[in-house]
Amino acid sequence: MKNDPHIIRFLSYISLFLFFMMVLVTASNLILFFFAWEGVGVTSYLLISFWFTKISANKAAIKAMIINKIGDTALLVIFIIVALQTKSVDFYTIYGIIKQFGPEIFSFNENLFLSVMLTIAVTTKSAQLFFHSWLIDAMEGPTPVSALLHSATMVTAGIYLYLKLYPCLVMFSYTPLLLLLVGSITTISAAVVACF
Repeated sequence: MKNDPHIIRFLSYISLFLFFMMVLVTASNLILFFFAWEGVGVTSYLLISFWFTKISANKAAIKAMIINKIGDTALLVIFIIVALQTKSVDFYTIYGIIKQFGPEIFSFNENLFLSVMLTIAVTTKSAQLFFHSWLIDAMEGPTPVSALLHSATMVTAGIYLYLKLYPCLVMFSYTPLLLLLVGSITTISAAVVACF
């Protein structure tokens, strides 16, 4: 990219992406975390469509945005329900409430619903099976975008969400099983594809 005429714009997008990732990692409440989660998605769109004169790059960026919006919606639903039930948006306050009251905060149906929503949110960002096609198309952007940011950074945002909400898994008791199932199917599918 040394001779690319838009190198300043590229570096600006990369810096913005990294800013949102740092906010995501350091966020201490649901609102800031969701803001960073959305920011990562928007800058990902900008980076994939960096060479916007290519139709394939624009299509790939739109595909990535649409698939990630599914996960964003699931995450927003989780955060709204958790905030309404615990009357807090601060992660540590929520952890304390869960430790005090346990899984009784949510009914069986709410627990199952939140587990499915968390699984969808994690798997869309992490590009697991059924939501993986956006990551393949992300190679339409410059090489550092597909190699470093999406494969090594944005994919870990889904895992980080899981770790951040781990204390809440007392109430989302089905999430580890669902993630194990999706992760196993993804691993087997990827291994079969790699063989052929």
